[in-house]
Amino acid sequence: MSLIGKSPQRPDAFDKVTGGKAFPVNVKVPGMLHAKLLRSPYPHARILGIDTSAAEKLPGVKAVLVPSEVPKRKFTPVYFVPSDAGSMVQDMLIMSDTVRFAGQPVAAVAATSLRIAEQAIELI
Repeated sequence: MSLIGKSPQRPDAFDKVTGGKAFPVNVKVPGMLHAKLLRSPYPHARILGIDTSAAEKLPGVKAVLVPSEVPKRKFTPVYFVPSDAGSMVQDMLIMSDTVRFAGQPVAAVAATSLRIAEQAIELI
């Protein structure tokens, strides 16, 4: 079954464009936390330390994580899917003290609102 030359329609498209169905970003659940990532501005660097003390003191911040607090499990991001899924190489850590590319996450914040999470990231 090929989609080339066809115009497939998403099953939920009509409901979404007419407001009948919520987008995931608009879903709110009790006790939900919002996450933001601090990303490295450097294409290659070694992290010697990250001061999260000010972010942790911000009311509404529930957790701040840095590379030393994150399990060292390797994975392959979905945007690196090869044509043969069986040959996928898991070669990236969720966070690492060695930065491999600009934009790599180096800290994460979970807070009671997106605004508070953004403020906490600015304090790191």
